[in-house]
Amino acid sequence: MFLPMLKKIAESNSLLERVAEDIIRWKILMPRMVDLEVSRVCNLKCPRCLRNAPSTLSLRENKLCSLQTVKNLLEEIPSIVTFNFMGDGEPTCNPEFQDIIKYIASKNINTIITTNGTLLTEKIVREWADNKVYRVHVSIDGAIKETYERIRVGATFEKTIENLKLLRKSGIPTCVNMLTTEDNISEMPLMVNLCAEAGVKEVTYLMPICTLGSDIGDGPFEFAKVSVRNQQIFDYTAKLCHQL
Repeated sequence: MFLPMLKKIAESNSLLERVAEDIIRWKILMPRMVDLEVSRVCNLKCPRCLRNAPSTLSLRENKLCSLQTVKNLLEEIPSIVTFNFMGDGEPTCNPEFQDIIKYIASKNINTIITTNGTLLTEKIVREWADNKVYRVHVSIDGAIKETYERIRVGATFEKTIENLKLLRKSGIPTCVNMLTTEDNISEMPLMVNLCAEAGVKEVTYLMPICTLGSDIGDGPFEFAKVSVRNQQIFDYTAKLCHQL
């Protein structure tokens, strides 16, 4: 019944039906949240990053999203209430990113940011807080310096943890994302301790998203190969979460 009714509304010329059409189109059927990659550039050289794949979007000519592009997007989709800035690039590598955040805040739209956290400064974090950034996810793939710097090539562990604390002091809700692989699964409990020390109350453990036969050569991490060991790690990690 709904589709014939929608068709009838779209073909109608009466004022009442045109109003109904606008309500359906802009308030119900249009997106409320948009995931947007504002940068295909990154300051790190992580060996497992999908940016290294031949098919990656980072190879395209236009690597930065401009403020004008965001303005155009909001004109096309006025129903947006949340921008989720994520992707394979680092958003803070975009020189217009702070202006984008400020503009979105002026439209009373929520902002979620995923960042590697390495380029944050007091000024950047203060501006995020002033512009009411809703939530920040910081990607940290190792709970100790050696593991982290081996995976996040070009980053300094101490500096990233310092920036993580800056976020928490700002009052912006912060979550740590940890991509879990054979290289760091044993550090899952340590990550809980690290987050507790930094004042971060949420950590998300992510599975690799590449699949078998992907063009970066690695298949997915198979937990089943060491299921007993992994289950013990999962159980202990969950226990620590409840305690801390």
